[in-house]
Amino acid sequence: MNTYHRANAHNTVRATLALLTSTGYELPDTVTAALDRLNRLESLKPREATTQTLRAAYASGTADQAELEAHAARVAAERIAIDAWSKARTDLAIALNREIEMHVADVIEHLRPEAEKALAELAWYADAGAPDTTTLLRDGKTKDAQRAAAIELHHAQLLHLRKVRREISPRQFPWERLSWAHPDKVPATKATGLALHIEAAQAGAEPWWPTWDQALRMVDQLERQDTEAAQATRQREQAVRQMAL
Repeated sequence: MNTYHRANAHNTVRATLALLTSTGYELPDTVTAALDRLNRLESLKPREATTQTLRAAYASGTADQAELEAHAARVAAERIAIDAWSKARTDLAIALNREIEMHVADVIEHLRPEAEKALAELAWYADAGAPDTTTLLRDGKTKDAQRAAAIELHHAQLLHLRKVRREISPRQFPWERLSWAHPDKVPATKATGLALHIEAAQAGAEPWWPTWDQALRMVDQLERQDTEAAQATRQREQAVRQMAL
């Protein structure tokens, strides 16, 4: 399932680490060791190859063949070194990313308290009918008004935590299909963002923060449903073709 792009491996894993450490997660020893290997390699970056001195030697008209060949050999060696270093850095970046992915279950649990806090506030807001802050204040419900005023921040926090979860998971893992415990109850709507969250919650889709095992089981279930739906579609199409004969 992992389709990690080699060209972006280094930048991607650095961004993932920045996201992860921003949550206060303490990196496991195996991740730290992989990061140390990558940092050490980066400190050994060879000099960038350039043909400037070789061109100057040719242009001078005074360099003999041996000097020109020596310049050319240095340029070739530098290019080989930088190419090997670049490929090794990519290899270590990918290895570091895969080591991070080994701890996805732990990271999900580390994020759970903040995720469930945001989900609880969003559930209260949906159950209350998405009340307007001004109306709550007019009715003297000051504490509820304060909660309602902060609801967009809670939603933004939930989106951030989902981003962290997505970035530390195996590539292409379908988290976007796992926002709801009952995705079949998500209404057909043009709503997005917070409005979609509220509508789905009110329809019984139940926003949740699954464990890694729960997520894996749901993916298996969704894939089976997709396969069954595709088979049913093919059977209907075949029946229509036979009727047309």
